[in-house]
Amino acid sequence: MKRVPWAVVLAAGGSTRMGIPKALLRVGGITLVERHCEALSHAARRVVVAIGADASDVWSAIPEWATAVENPAWRTTWPADTLRHTFLQARIHGRCLVTPVDVPPARRETLDALLAAGGPAVPLDTQGRRGHPVLLDKRVVLEVRNHGAPNGLDAVLGSATLVRTTDPDLARDFDDMASFEAWVGGEPWAVTSP
Repeated sequence: MKRVPWAVVLAAGGSTRMGIPKALLRVGGITLVERHCEALSHAARRVVVAIGADASDVWSAIPEWATAVENPAWRTTWPADTLRHTFLQARIHGRCLVTPVDVPPARRETLDALLAAGGPAVPLDTQGRRGHPVLLDKRVVLEVRNHGAPNGLDAVLGSATLVRTTDPDLARDFDDMASFEAWVGGEPWAVTSP
């Protein structure tokens, strides 16, 4: 399967409900942001991590081969604004996978299904709920670059192909430590915090 040019991990938020930076949560000794980068590298030639809060700590957790783009206005902007900033700063202008850091890293079969769909595409979990990452085509990327996404990325992805997957965890997100521990609870990974 041919990889897309870019993937973006949104990790700029303040993690106020979690209490610690979500990007730095550890699963089996590896940070969540690093797990995302590794997973996405199988489907994208370049991985860019959008950082903001705790920028230096998150930056140090990103693999050397990945790129970081800092949003200095992370306190006063929404994730879609951070995405636009990242597209502009990293000069992203073509097909791109996008995921927030506070979800489980994508499984390879999910990434393959998204790439096969072309784009734009949104994966569905085993219960038909939308999840991440999403695949943006050049048209959507340029729309976000030029006009932003004032109503959120979902509004821009209204006509996206919905891709059914076998991933039961696709629609999970980690708002607090309990939701993170619920995800890893059945896995043989040790959960530690930074």
